[in-house]
Amino acid sequence: RSVYKKYGYLTQNLIEKVGQEQGKPSPTTCQKHFNGLLNLYREVGFTTTSREIAETSRQQSVVIYEEVAKEVVQIFVSSGATVTQNKHKQTFLINDDFSIRIRILRFLVGTNRKSIWYMHGRIKRQTDLTIVVRLDKGNQGPMDYYLVPRSGASSGLTMQENKVTRIDQFRYPNLDYLVQMAEQTTIQGSQRV
Repeated sequence: RSVYKKYGYLTQNLIEKVGQEQGKPSPTTCQKHFNGLLNLYREVGFTTTSREIAETSRQQSVVIYEEVAKEVVQIFVSSGATVTQNKHKQTFLINDDFSIRIRILRFLVGTNRKSIWYMHGRIKRQTDLTIVVRLDKGNQGPMDYYLVPRSGASSGLTMQENKVTRIDQFRYPNLDYLVQMAEQTTIQGSQRV
């Protein structure tokens, strides 16, 4: 509240700057406490534009992407694999042989007021496995995961609540199955035993 009273507005960058200068909570702490920055904004009476809402959601998606990417790399490194990332940080190559891409499926309310999850772009056929992370309704964290093999790749992805999609067969509540995949194969260099 004090930051909003002093500046007359709130943004993730402002919260971070003031937090560093004055020892106030970080944006991540605020997001966790209020279940999203938009809830914090509402709590203190700050109204935001749809553009600001979209930007906050995009920034949170980047944070979640980085967390999931770190976890995926750790899963394979723990099994003895080498993991490299391409220069655009979009594709991971396991032992110079198996490619993985991570995509985020964000929640939004469509123009017809239906709740949907939307992923910009498409699941590419060049990638051996695409990990689609479906976010919760606050876009604050993963709700579930889709481990989509090359054969399941298709065009853009939109999901509606309580409707079956073509990739539901690849749905998992967490990344435990990916851990099992990594552990089932002993990986030594670029040779699989």
